[in-house]
Amino acid sequence: MQTCKQWIMPIKGLTIGSLTLLLAACSNHQTDHASHDMMSMDSEWTPNYIKLADYSPPTAVPEGVGEGCEYKIIPPEFKNVATADVLESGNGELNFTMSVAYQQRDIAGCNTWLRNYAYAQGDDAPKAALVGPTLKLKPGDILRFRLENRMPDCDAAPNFLCSGLTHHNHADSSSTPLTDEEAAQMNTPHNFNVTNFHTHGLWVSPSKNSDNVLLELQPGYAFDYEIRIPEDHPQGTFWYHAHVHGSTALQVSSGMAGAIIIEGGDPAKDVGQQPQIKGKVDHTFVMQQVAYDCNGVIEYYDANDVPNNVDVCEIDGKPANIFGPGEWQKTERRTLVNGQVVPRITLKPGEIQRWRFIHAGVRESLKLVTVRNSSTINLLKGIIGESNAIGTLNQIAVDGLNTGQLDEWCSGQPQLNCDIEALQPGYRADYLYQAPTTPGTYWLIDDQASDAKSLQGVFEDKAALMQVVVEGELQTDALPTSSSLASYQAHPTPTATQIAEMDHDTDNTQDMMFYLGSRTSISSITDPMCLTTSDNDLNNGQPGSDLIFSINGLPFGQNPDRDLTLGQWQRWNLCTRGLAPMHPYHIHVNPFYAYRTGPDGEQQGVWRDTLAIEIGDKNAPSNTVAYSENRYPTTLPGIDDPLTVKQMYTGAFVLHCHILDHEDQGMMQKVVLKE
Repeated sequence: MQTCKQWIMPIKGLTIGSLTLLLAACSNHQTDHASHDMMSMDSEWTPNYIKLADYSPPTAVPEGVGEGCEYKIIPPEFKNVATADVLESGNGELNFTMSVAYQQRDIAGCNTWLRNYAYAQGDDAPKAALVGPTLKLKPGDILRFRLENRMPDCDAAPNFLCSGLTHHNHADSSSTPLTDEEAAQMNTPHNFNVTNFHTHGLWVSPSKNSDNVLLELQPGYAFDYEIRIPEDHPQGTFWYHAHVHGSTALQVSSGMAGAIIIEGGDPAKDVGQQPQIKGKVDHTFVMQQVAYDCNGVIEYYDANDVPNNVDVCEIDGKPANIFGPGEWQKTERRTLVNGQVVPRITLKPGEIQRWRFIHAGVRESLKLVTVRNSSTINLLKGIIGESNAIGTLNQIAVDGLNTGQLDEWCSGQPQLNCDIEALQPGYRADYLYQAPTTPGTYWLIDDQASDAKSLQGVFEDKAALMQVVVEGELQTDALPTSSSLASYQAHPTPTATQIAEMDHDTDNTQDMMFYLGSRTSISSITDPMCLTTSDNDLNNGQPGSDLIFSINGLPFGQNPDRDLTLGQWQRWNLCTRGLAPMHPYHIHVNPFYAYRTGPDGEQQGVWRDTLAIEIGDKNAPSNTVAYSENRYPTTLPGIDDPLTVKQMYTGAFVLHCHILDHEDQGMMQKVVLKE
């Protein structure tokens, strides 16, 4: 089905020292990326990068890498579901060391060589993992850790492995937007061996050595992070991942992600203390779409733009891109659950467990449905036949934020009628799963999605995610009622008065359009806005050679900073235009309040930090409305001065599409929080 096209020489056995002549950029890849001037930070603060004294990256790809990695249907493993190691805070702190390095491991029979995390506490030896450790903290804790970059240096191929010929570039934001050519350079994938750390969903400072995604940690250096969790931080399910512009998709698709669990603190707000939930088995499932190619590596985005030493795989006689619409489906790779292919989980009949799902992938939607076993299910061929849905996924949190109610999805509905909200990249969902009372084998599946409802605009077939074995003594567990969960709601619902004020305050309304399409098509519109510009006005994106990934028609490096004011509420008009059916909108620091269709078919408001913005009617302007408050705490652990704390929540961060290769290619904008 696939072959490998050798460009210069095979990657296997290649020594790092020989890369100087071999890793020249292809013709599409610029000789240097535009300066990351848009990555501004506090002008009075300079990041302290620490040179690693024991820096000794690998000098060769191990023998055997690539074996078993051909594109083919992957059979299920049916191993007991794995659990990531837990690093838990004590005495108000969580301290550890995390390193980024190439690691060799078997994934579903493929011998891979991927960028992964390794971690250690105290004098313990570093432990490598495909799924990063779960970080468990309490409100009021301090997360202190050292991030080490042990990837090979960039001197041999700066245009792919770093941002070009300049290292440690942290210049202030330029007042002059980049030219089209400079923006194209900045938004061509690069920085493959540069990294940083983002705490997705945490309500923490975006500045200095906190959740600062504008940092760029070069190979051979370390950086000390200190992230202070407010005492009134919501309890819930969050996650972390690498977030350097130009390589976020590549690194997250290599497995560089893990869970963050905030629990404890005020028991009146910790839903884990609710009587029907307290003491229940609590599972965290990190869902990953690891996009290794037929050589067991991820070393490029576009098959037409690769380092000269890298073999390009082919599918059906055509070069295979790592990212892009339909590419994931062609590879027949499978979504991993805690690093496994279709693991097994065992419950007792009627038992209730808390299941926390984190969509840490970038390639497709996940529509979670539980079904009965059926003779039409053929797992070895990757086919899930028709079967009745078992409505036992009862949602209590969206994006880690307790909703204050119980949403019983698909209860008693046939599978085809199950309208559970699909998980898109970046989403989290906490469910109380209640096992059927009848012993037997059941399945958690990713249900199919039509072209119009899929992440990439291509049909997504059904796929098994986890085998659910129900056996043993019948349990009499009872689900909580919505009324018993109401007091645990993470944030109060905006009042009708607040919403009316935001709707009428047009001067403060934020308008944000995701646009993927021809630069020519959108440049003809003077001020493209969600409420005035339809997709037809933009010729539906009109694909061509001047394709851009943009916010309001301008890619990162050209779109202006979006200034927001601390403590202020505002309405957001969000929309998608152009060549994609949807883009998952994500903004750092603060969540927003938006509407979705609940399990009863009625409109329902929830707090969240990521939301897929669908394209809507192509013939008329359309938009999705969200409301947000730029909140900040009055104190932080170890800091009691409210003015100091307020200042810590000012600064620059980003909003972007969470199809991460879209973000890497320019669908991102810098946000500046001001007092």
